Amino acid sequence: MTRISALLAALMMSLGIAAFAGAQEDTMTDMPGEADISDTDLERFVDVQTDIQEITADYSSRLEGVDDPDEAAQLQQEASQMMVEAVEDTGLDVATYNNIAVALETDEELRERVQSMMN
Repeated sequence: MTRISALLAALMMSLGIAAFAGAQEDTMTDMPGEADISDTDLERFVDVQTDIQEITADYSSRLEGVDDPDEAAQLQQEASQMMVEAVEDTGLDVATYNNIAVALETDEELRERVQSMMN
């Protein structure tokens, strides 16, 4: 695997949100507390995870053989757009999806809520 594709694959795979990072405005200042995240939004977040994982796996494998930085950037942009569409198709906006993903890193109670929804 080339250095470029390894880097891009790693970026795409980190929680499935890295591909969104450049596509959306910075929402970190509007981070909701755990209590501000509705069960409906969490259910939507859980529902889209399979799609995000499939997109990530598909584009990661496509990136493995890419040596051209421009081609790699194009593939990353396509993957990002597909992820955005998958999230928005659930009724979530990308900012809310990203806020939930970031909150999951530090909020154990929220992680437990998500895990119970996944079972």
